[in-house]
Amino acid sequence: MRYCPAPNEPPLETQTPCISQDPAQKYAENHGYRRQMAITEEQRAGAQGEAEALARALRGLAGTSAGEAEVRAAAAAALGLEAHRIEYRERGPYIELGGGEGKVCVNALIDEQNRTTAEVAGRTMDGTCLPGLGGH
Repeated sequence: MRYCPAPNEPPLETQTPCISQDPAQKYAENHGYRRQMAITEEQRAGAQGEAEALARALRGLAGTSAGEAEVRAAAAAALGLEAHRIEYRERGPYIELGGGEGKVCVNALIDEQNRTTAEVAGRTMDGTCLPGLGGH
């Protein structure tokens, strides 16, 4: 496959596949793995109770000395999963968690003020609940 023509070059024939040279388009393509799969409103509504349960469970742990194992266990219980199926990531003062079944994930955050949030989201295109960090 060839590169798409630059703005100052003649266009390709219609329907000819090419690789974009637009930096914004390349960025979007390179980060496509982070996009979330579409989920239906029914799927979102069906997992909302789990999101609320996860937020409550994490509120009970926020600001305590609970470690990764305790946080994973509480998240797993709230989501009805095994602890090893919970995605866990510490990013500075933040703790991010995610887990779910099929295309539906429930992701949560404990922030630096020990506030907790949880939301229903589609699984990312690379199959995870928490978007990949990327970087070089």
